[in-house]
Amino acid sequence: MRVDGEVRVEPITEEDWRAKLAQGLADRPQRRWRVWLGGNRCALHSVDPVVGLRSIEEAEIALSASLGHGDAAVEARLATWPQPKDSPWIVGTTPAGLVGDLAAMAASADASLASVRPWWWAHAVPKGEGAAF
Repeated sequence: MRVDGEVRVEPITEEDWRAKLAQGLADRPQRRWRVWLGGNRCALHSVDPVVGLRSIEEAEIALSASLGHGDAAVEARLATWPQPKDSPWIVGTTPAGLVGDLAAMAASADASLASVRPWWWAHAVPKGEGAAF
């Protein structure tokens, strides 16, 4: 959180993270938030390229289906598009609906989300080079 030029970090790690986040949003209404997701909310994957996909949307739907397991549905996001040939794809997955839930929580506190990104974002993708996530 950046307040008056000072950056403060408040990790939210408990099981009931929604309640803690909702309280933080309510305490600081009408702000724009940049959310960085930790590894327990955004997993990093390196997967073999999938042949025949025509768009990032098709690729993310296919990856969401293949990387989910059991009753734990996920939303997959590619770090870059188009994908380089013969290189593994860097994919982030979040629990299905997480980003929508975050946006709804922010809206209910009269706030907005500037971005929702994984913790590893700055290290995985050179700035401006085909960034898609």
